Amino acid sequence: IWNQYDFDYEYALDVFIFQLNKIADFLDSDRAYTVSAKANASSIRRLIRLMKDVKDEKFLMEYHDRFKEKYGEVKIKYTPNGKYFTIEDEFPVIEGKTEEELNKIYVDMMKESITKQEKAHKLVWKLLERHIRGWWD
Repeated sequence: IWNQYDFDYEYALDVFIFQLNKIADFLDSDRAYTVSAKANASSIRRLIRLMKDVKDEKFLMEYHDRFKEKYGEVKIKYTPNGKYFTIEDEFPVIEGKTEEELNKIYVDMMKESITKQEKAHKLVWKLLERHIRGWWD
């Protein structure tokens, strides 16, 4: 807890994940009494994996890897602009595809990834709300 910061909810998630791990460890131990303890521990660990994926924005960044795999790497171009600079995406040259077409594909993939990330985020909290009161011994 002493390594936490008060300005970012991710640190609260770290503490919550730590506590969920402790509950799962207990339910997996010989000290648990309920018949469903092992199954509950497994469910908690599955939720923790999803929480970590959401926290690390795994789904949000998928578009970049998908685009790279199919079309090549998008590079970031920095152009000086007085004391500032502009940032532009620099798409690979692909025969039969214009830069505008590649940009649209890239943006569409980005929107899909954003939607997937949001669904995963909502699923974490929906599963937690549905099950947390039953995860006890």
